[in-house]
Amino acid sequence: MNDASTVSQGRLLLRLGLLALVVIALVAIARASGLGAQLDLHGIQATVREAGPWGVLVFLAASALGGVLHVPGVAFLLAGPLLYGELLGGALAWIGALLYAEANFLLIRGLGGQPLASLKRPLFRRLIDWLNRRPLMAVAVIRATFWMAAPANYTLAMSSVGGRDHLIGSALGLLPAAAVNALFVDWAVRAWS
Repeated sequence: MNDASTVSQGRLLLRLGLLALVVIALVAIARASGLGAQLDLHGIQATVREAGPWGVLVFLAASALGGVLHVPGVAFLLAGPLLYGELLGGALAWIGALLYAEANFLLIRGLGGQPLASLKRPLFRRLIDWLNRRPLMAVAVIRATFWMAAPANYTLAMSSVGGRDHLIGSALGLLPAAAVNALFVDWAVRAWS
């Protein structure tokens, strides 16, 4: 191994270590402050209702904050339609999910870089090659399948996929989940109650 690759690998490990520390710190802060609990389904609903006419903006800001704090993103998909009905709530859930995914992407990419782009293992290489060849389609399929799950967020952020492709692919991939959720969440909640 030459000196340049040793330095490069050292920087990569430093960045990944920094990313791990920041994520652990954000999760710890969210839990210790009680903010994480406020960003669950019931907490989101209560906070948005208390905000009155500013509720929509509070909902969208909470969605982005949820992405940064690594709270489960599905709460935002559920809360939108429960608060605002199928049409407006579904649209807000979709926008909120997109803000969640984008905030998470920017944080992880900014701190961790793109280390997956250089992986050589066959399974990862096939995924990275697919992301490189068809980034919009790959991101859309990953988002449609895994929504805002942490493994999908980390894989996309630390891959070589560009920010524009991530945003558009996420918008396309999260749209069906938000639409189906908006149509059935009210029914599911009533059936479960």
